[in-house]
Amino acid sequence: MQRLSIYVTRFWILIIVTLLLVACGLTTPTATVPAPTVPPTAQPPTEAPTAKGRCGDGICDGPENEQNCPQDCAETTATPAPPAPTPGRTTDVTFAMIEGEPLTLDVYLPDGPAPYPAIILVHGGYWQKGDKADHARLGEKMAEWGYAAFAINHRLAPDFPAPAAVADVQCAVAWVREHAAEYGVDPNRIALMGTSSGGHLAALAGLAAAPSAPESLWQPSCGDPATDLGVQAIVSCFGPLDLPFHAQESDGSRRIVTAFLGQPCQDAPDLCAAFSPVTYATADAPPTLLIHGTADDVVSPENSERMDAALQAAGAEVTYLPVEGAQHAFIFKFQSPEAQAALEAIEGFLAENLGAGSGSACANPNPHHAVVTKEMLVFHDFLADGGFEQGEAEVVLTDHSVETLGRATVERVPEAARTGSYGYAVTAGPDEGVTFSIKAYIEKGEDSRYSIWVRSPGGEVTLQPLVYWVTLQLSPDGLMEEGELGRPFRADSVTVGPEWTQIRFVAENTKNIAYALFSLEVGPNTTLYLDDAQVESRLWRMAEYAGPSRTVGGIPVPPEPVVPVHISFLIHIEDPLAIQTNETFFQIKSTVFREVARIFYEHGGFLTIQPEQDWPMAAEAGFHPGLLAELANDYNVHYSTHTHGPNCRDDRGVLRSAGDCAQHPEWDRDLDDDDVIEYVRDLRDLLASASGTPVTDHNGNFDLIQTSRYAEIPMLTWSAYKNHFTQRTYDRFISNPWRPGEGDALADIENFMTHHPETDIVYIPGWGQALTRHHERVLTRLRPMVSQFIFHADPERVNTFYAVLHVDHFYSREGNPNYIVYDEATGEITYSDEFKQHLQYWDDMLTELIDPLVEAGYLRWTSLPEMGELYLEWEAACAER
Repeated sequence: MQRLSIYVTRFWILIIVTLLLVACGLTTPTATVPAPTVPPTAQPPTEAPTAKGRCGDGICDGPENEQNCPQDCAETTATPAPPAPTPGRTTDVTFAMIEGEPLTLDVYLPDGPAPYPAIILVHGGYWQKGDKADHARLGEKMAEWGYAAFAINHRLAPDFPAPAAVADVQCAVAWVREHAAEYGVDPNRIALMGTSSGGHLAALAGLAAAPSAPESLWQPSCGDPATDLGVQAIVSCFGPLDLPFHAQESDGSRRIVTAFLGQPCQDAPDLCAAFSPVTYATADAPPTLLIHGTADDVVSPENSERMDAALQAAGAEVTYLPVEGAQHAFIFKFQSPEAQAALEAIEGFLAENLGAGSGSACANPNPHHAVVTKEMLVFHDFLADGGFEQGEAEVVLTDHSVETLGRATVERVPEAARTGSYGYAVTAGPDEGVTFSIKAYIEKGEDSRYSIWVRSPGGEVTLQPLVYWVTLQLSPDGLMEEGELGRPFRADSVTVGPEWTQIRFVAENTKNIAYALFSLEVGPNTTLYLDDAQVESRLWRMAEYAGPSRTVGGIPVPPEPVVPVHISFLIHIEDPLAIQTNETFFQIKSTVFREVARIFYEHGGFLTIQPEQDWPMAAEAGFHPGLLAELANDYNVHYSTHTHGPNCRDDRGVLRSAGDCAQHPEWDRDLDDDDVIEYVRDLRDLLASASGTPVTDHNGNFDLIQTSRYAEIPMLTWSAYKNHFTQRTYDRFISNPWRPGEGDALADIENFMTHHPETDIVYIPGWGQALTRHHERVLTRLRPMVSQFIFHADPERVNTFYAVLHVDHFYSREGNPNYIVYDEATGEITYSDEFKQHLQYWDDMLTELIDPLVEAGYLRWTSLPEMGELYLEWEAACAER
């Protein structure tokens, strides 16, 4: 406190001296940087003057009345209300011009009724780098909470030293206040929030604008001089809030502060204090939230501790949240428990000091919790014995793909080991070569990361890394079998020498694959050692809790359920026309449905079958009339329509699916939206009639038609969105239903994921792409996924989750033609031990994961139509509020 008093005293001495010099004409106020100007606000259009009528009735109707009753005859203009702001992100909006150069911001508006509280976000980068885009996820998060967020750029040191950056921040405050009507902002509810150096600027700009704060050294011209620069709340995250102290923390911090000020702090202590937020701690300072990681070695947490102490001593309202063990910039690891704790504190603080955002649950039913590929996934090695220690890696040797060469010698030997006891040695003579491959079982539609350590003891050689994907295809009897090798993915060639070198690259696939061959093409006159191979695919990361949690079903969960997550399991089938003519084919697929449905039913749950047209047509046409009703009655099976079509009409004029059309290029492909509706309606009617159950959910065809057309069928819900070009679902983690936008979901996925209350279809979120074709991995893949849906369970919204199986994933990995055997003469069906084991993996998953979570109240079995009805009830309750 003593040090703070010294700074304040020096600061006022500097002000007084400066004013005396100005008064004597010896100098003029210093402005080292041009002050920003705010672009003028556009004037709204006006309506025509009102008509004149009779005295006393507010209408002026003639000269006599005009003379006697001027109050009725005054000319008036009416300003229309500004148009409703458009939710979503708007980039590169100019908020100030400096010597002809624009300063810009990005706007993130919620989907809810205005007016919104506003948050101005100030990026970090030690005042010398950074960009408004650094706060894109924070801007999205603020909009999800119902706040209008404005992520701003500011001028950067050392080209623009103080006061440039803080002047820009205050100009942004003025601009947001002056443009409040345009963006639906409440001008009396504005907060500043910044991270790192942005936390310093947010605190400095906000505290210096308080009514009783010491007069600042900068007086930016921000549009109307009468515009209030004050804010109603400040959030500062791991900022250098005491500049003299921070300048002494390390050589690096001294240089950074020097660049910001334009001179060393120790040479200009009064200037240093004048741009230090602790200087402006006053009783009427805005409510302030300080957040700092206790393990921050870039900006010491003592900065926030000093700011906290200064504000408390002044009698201001301040909250300090030290986050145990967190490092600098930890908040950007959005899924970490430390970041979650900070975001929860920020949300509560803003709600308390600005009021709840307009993005209440009713206005924002489907918040986007995370970008899946960036924030939710971690690489997991699925390669068996990649270290070659056990001799269990499936190594495949084939001829060189370019040159005609003899086969090189390949041996598993100790001298080729990088780690452990064994590696592989490849020795190729003058006319020899080989393609060395490792078989890896990966999933369709996922990025995989391939790596292997290699060295060439004889000198430098150039290697060609490859990936071959071995596809799967249906046999005439409905069995899955391996196809031929296609064209490989070729990574960049790599030169290796006597030292161990890691070859590493990422490749993606969209094929229906049995496995990948991770390959190196080795040419003549080469000796090569290989070891420590990995083939990694991405899995969801397990949820982590900053506070108390317990373990149920092998995953962390809150001590008590917040609200149950409604859960279903879906299974797809897209089989070709042959299933209607090949009884063995039909019976094998129907057996998978029956056995999987039985397992789920025995665990108190159920299965939703989402078929194309051919399987139910085959059943009702004679192979097993009444099968769909049996499954519904015996095992509580539900049905949804599932389409990859129609893509054509056959020679009888019947609409056909993609699989059927691919086999008949001569069929008519001239279709329109009416054909799509006819096709889905016919499939809906077939499933409902055959099963005796209502069918109101649809999966597929998101690329073909407007949502409103599906409501004509009628359909209530959509589920299991997947982009058939990438074989993936959307890249956002969403766990609450919403009404998707009209239009082509593949062309405009953002529109699809944005809630549009006027549309007629409800989308039920879960995980839209098939979970795994490797049944032994089902627990490994499902546990972290379920943990995240429970972690984000929201008592203010409907919470849903489903996982997708595929009937064609039940096939023999061993190439066993007797995986499932149907005897057409007797109707008897026999199962191989391999098929039984595949079923057992799903039984074990339900026993170990789902059953305990259902029993404890974290999950609840709910069908897709029931989820849709729950959403409608929730929507109706919102309308009554």
